[in-house]
Amino acid sequence: MIVPHSSAKGVVNFKLREWLVYAILAVFFVSIILVGSSIVYSSMMTRKLIHYRIMLQVNEQQKGRIDYFSGEVSQLKRALKELVDRDSELRRLLGLKIKDNKNLNEMLASKKNFPQFTMLDNTTNYKIDKITNELSYLDDSVKSSRESLKTLHQTVSYLKSRFAVTPSIWPLYGRIVSGFGYRYFPWRGMHTGIDITAWNGNPVRVTASGMVIFSGWKGGFGKTVIVDHGYGTQTWYGHNSKLLVSVGQRVVKGQIIANVGATGFATGPHCHYEIRKNNYAVSPMRYLNLDIFTANRVWQ
Repeated sequence: MIVPHSSAKGVVNFKLREWLVYAILAVFFVSIILVGSSIVYSSMMTRKLIHYRIMLQVNEQQKGRIDYFSGEVSQLKRALKELVDRDSELRRLLGLKIKDNKNLNEMLASKKNFPQFTMLDNTTNYKIDKITNELSYLDDSVKSSRESLKTLHQTVSYLKSRFAVTPSIWPLYGRIVSGFGYRYFPWRGMHTGIDITAWNGNPVRVTASGMVIFSGWKGGFGKTVIVDHGYGTQTWYGHNSKLLVSVGQRVVKGQIIANVGATGFATGPHCHYEIRKNNYAVSPMRYLNLDIFTANRVWQ
């Protein structure tokens, strides 16, 4: 019933059945539920879309990082392969045992690419795991190569120091007029060195670094210089006209130590060059023109 304020208008009556009232109320509550559900669903979808967008951004960043580290791994593999090749070549030149790098070489030579990257798929973890495993393996290989290079450095240092005290050059260049061994002229008997002819006064150079243990007159050798090189090795330089070093003096390979002469039992100016190993005369011919790679044949 609706009663107007104005008395001129009559009262308006509405008659509704009971079931219709309940129906209207049911429709009202259902509408409220539907509207609320729509709002909740829209909110959830919005959150999912926001999360999806964030994941896309994160995935894109991961893709960039993975591609960057993939390139770094490739560069590291190339550098390590070059290092391993140089290690093997140096060991081959030095006559050292070459390390077995079959597995490492196979891995370094592999050109297998990573699977194609797809956004939000499971290859991301695969690529990360593969890069991690390769970096771990390469890290171990680098450590091994570092140890190998350390060993090579120690070996090369030893070879350089050993070669410095190994007779390897000519005391002077000239013609060998008398070789090592038994001879009949000009003196019959064992000739314990070689005689190299030269002009009087030509410089005589020490053939290896060492210490002068004798510098003076020595019987038939005349004016003689004897240098000790360690490892039981000595070199003798006889028949000189002038001596330029004294006992106790350290000399380096190639240093001038005397001048050619004809003192002692000499028929003309020449250098008597002699090498003694553990007080036994050995042929100087084996020691001429050696280098650091061929010197090991006289170290045995």
